[in-house]
Amino acid sequence: MQSILPLKPKITALLKKHSLEKKFAKQILLLTENPAHPSLIVEPYFSSARTNPDLKF
Repeated sequence: MQSILPLKPKITALLKKHSLEKKFAKQILLLTENPAHPSLIVEPYFSSARTNPDLKF
């Protein structure tokens, strides 16, 4: 299971400024319960993408 890293203070402030804290918390909950949930758009992470800049998704 993947773990979700804590947000940087700058991102937390941005969420608070735009009143998006509740929506973000809901997205985190959905992501932890079901990463393939249809309402989530998750970018794939492949270690080879970091070493090969020509790799396209």
